[in-house]
Amino acid sequence: MEIHSCKVRTAIKSMPTTNLGAFIRQTRKGKGISGRELSRRINISAPALSEIERGIRNPSDAVLERIARSLGVEFEQLHALDAWSALKEFRDMIESDRDLSLSFVGVVRAINTGKVSRKALADKLLQICQRSGR
Repeated sequence: MEIHSCKVRTAIKSMPTTNLGAFIRQTRKGKGISGRELSRRINISAPALSEIERGIRNPSDAVLERIARSLGVEFEQLHALDAWSALKEFRDMIESDRDLSLSFVGVVRAINTGKVSRKALADKLLQICQRSGR
């Protein structure tokens, strides 16, 4: 259970502070590429690209790869800015482990009823990771 908690904490801590969509827009504009041109290059609609840049739509890894190639940046750089990937990893961990899933349900209920604060949970996860040396 401690290993999963550390992975959860790592996933949460890895959530970026810089917005993926804003980075894409800034990089695109810095290279003098219009939204319509980039959308054509990566084979998605201009409205879909606009939604990605505004943070409304989550791009698939395939689309993210095409964006990276078209903008001349590393896929990993874009992927690191993608908060959705950390949240997906977190969800996958919960869905694949019954004990973790049940524990998480209990934690959510405790937070929603005021028995545990979000800060207390974050602090406890950090303590577990520090104790395990991860």
